[in-house]
Amino acid sequence: MATGIRRLFLFLFLFLFLFLFLFLFLFLFLFLFL
Repeated sequence: MATGIRRLFLFLFLFLFLFLFLFLFLFLFLFLFL
């Protein structure tokens, strides 16, 4: 059961990292255009 929780946490962390990267990329894109 512990491995499942660890996997869930890893998936959540990866999703958060991807979301942050996308947000940063969008911000950079807007900054370059303005």
